[in-house]
Amino acid sequence: MLVTVERGGAQHRILFDAGLSPDALVTNMLRLGLDPRDVEIIVLTHGRSDHTTSLDGFIRDVGASLPVLIHPEFWNRRRLMIPGRDPVELPTTSRRALEGAGFTIIEERQPSFLLDGSVLITGEVDRTSRFEPGVPPQQALRYGGGSLTRWCSTTRRSSCTSAARAWWCSPAAGTRALPTSGATPAA
Repeated sequence: MLVTVERGGAQHRILFDAGLSPDALVTNMLRLGLDPRDVEIIVLTHGRSDHTTSLDGFIRDVGASLPVLIHPEFWNRRRLMIPGRDPVELPTTSRRALEGAGFTIIEERQPSFLLDGSVLITGEVDRTSRFEPGVPPQQALRYGGGSLTRWCSTTRRSSCTSAARAWWCSPAAGTRALPTSGATPAA
């Protein structure tokens, strides 16, 4: 989803997830008369390929010197556990590939503001309602202290719960502004 924010007479664009097809994002933007180079920051809700694969075409056609805001569990491995079948591991996005393409990775679990306080990214959103129950056969590999790891259901809390939501509002206590171009977050 492409979010356009108008503020002070200027337009700002945030790419909110990228999609599954390597070429669909850029192709669709061009068909709509939008310049993909106008994207200032990318927010990825989680690392599954249906949210990240279009970055391939974006990098190829536009370049990648942009910040990418993600949840720290974005990199977790995921698999499908269908009863009576062997687990099927899902493709995982590569940090090395994103950084190698020129993206600046910003990992954030807490709410944060973009574009001078115009857009709030809520950060981690726990699944406490039936609205977004998760994918029952999907599991994410959780890293505990030391070498402890385990596969956990994504129906309660997963890096999908980091599925940040964007809200247009004014800054509030308990949040912080994040950069929209090449810089790292303020401490």
